[in-house]
Amino acid sequence: VYALHNIPGLAKGSVTCKADSFTCAVISCEIQLHGKTSHAAEPEKGVSPFPCAKKICEQLLALSDTDLHSDNYQIVTLVELHIGETAYGVAAGDGVLRLTIRAKSDQQLQSLKKQTEDLVATETKQTAGLNYEICWLEYFAGGNNAAKAVEVVKKCVTACGLKYVEKEVPFTWGEDFGLLTQHYTGALFGLGSGEDCPALHHQDYDFPDEILEYGIKVFSNIVENYNF
Repeated sequence: VYALHNIPGLAKGSVTCKADSFTCAVISCEIQLHGKTSHAAEPEKGVSPFPCAKKICEQLLALSDTDLHSDNYQIVTLVELHIGETAYGVAAGDGVLRLTIRAKSDQQLQSLKKQTEDLVATETKQTAGLNYEICWLEYFAGGNNAAKAVEVVKKCVTACGLKYVEKEVPFTWGEDFGLLTQHYTGALFGLGSGEDCPALHHQDYDFPDEILEYGIKVFSNIVENYNF
């Protein structure tokens, strides 16, 4: 199985790929904290989620290892931290943290997921009357390219007269194609969408339709020249 993903920052028509880890394993997390509201004049009569939420944030973010060359690479990103509501007479009793966690491999992601669950359980116990719920969502399996499939991509790119760029480290984002490479031999490769192309998910991003021709050429060459 083969797929491509356009890559802003890479020259149009250039192709990048690598064996093994190509895209990270990623999962999102919602942590709900449930305490007890009180009158804003008597916060001591309530159960505030804030002290616990603050500790959870600090400890989870400290688990990040930003060295992409390391096998221990993992990132915890805080997406949202929300406590209470717009009610000036009420001391907050509920809160929510939303995070994404990512790692080079699914095995490492599962380890980081377990660390997250253990940390939340431990910290909430420190506040009497505070309960929690964790919801895991939007899982992206790590994309692992088979070495022989990468060689096919490299040969086809060269045959099409396009530039091949060997990638040294995986992309830090997750991609649906990772689920396929858990079951089938294959490779995801990156197709350059231009050095001046706005980044993926940027508000000014616009897919350059002209690069479709390059992708078609590579896929056609794979189909025509390699019999699996």
